[in-house]
Amino acid sequence: MIDAQASGGRADQIDFPVLWYLVRGSQILVAVMFAKLTYLSLGTDSLEESLFSFLGMFLMIGAFVHGVATGTADSMGIHYRRYFRRKTVAWKDVLQIQWVKSRLKVLIRGRGKRKKTLVFLLNPLKSEGAYWAHRLGADVAPPEILARIHALQVESPPSISSAPPYSRWILRVFLGFVVLFVLVFLWRLFSAPSAVSH
Repeated sequence: MIDAQASGGRADQIDFPVLWYLVRGSQILVAVMFAKLTYLSLGTDSLEESLFSFLGMFLMIGAFVHGVATGTADSMGIHYRRYFRRKTVAWKDVLQIQWVKSRLKVLIRGRGKRKKTLVFLLNPLKSEGAYWAHRLGADVAPPEILARIHALQVESPPSISSAPPYSRWILRVFLGFVVLFVLVFLWRLFSAPSAVSH
């Protein structure tokens, strides 16, 4: 951001930062809750099950929200952070920007043939309706940040498009795993006091 200001460029917020804070805060809250339950099961027969439940749920949630980032865009590139450390990706390494409902998926060049994906969460009140109208063929303006990125003086601008929502089966599989872990968690929670009382 300092480089952008020094070069006269103006950095613009890509996402709706409140949602990034909510995602990361929820991730920390779930980790603390499962860690506490694992700690409370120390010295009991259910320690191993609690530990595996905690690790499984933590890894699954982490994999699902790992790509969520917050950041700004200027003529130098995209300045972002997923957790704590700020990074910058130059425009020449940005392969594509996809507008999917209330998200911007940014595909960037990784090591070798791999591609990394950054997900910026937009304000759903402003972008969700516009996305569906756009997908149905209405002449609606895309999110403001896409217009700003399009207007930047960039040598190799990335392709910008709206993309269909991800496949429903991916969401169903993920939700199935989440429901399974929640049921195991509730079963362990409600069966633990009765096991101790006997």
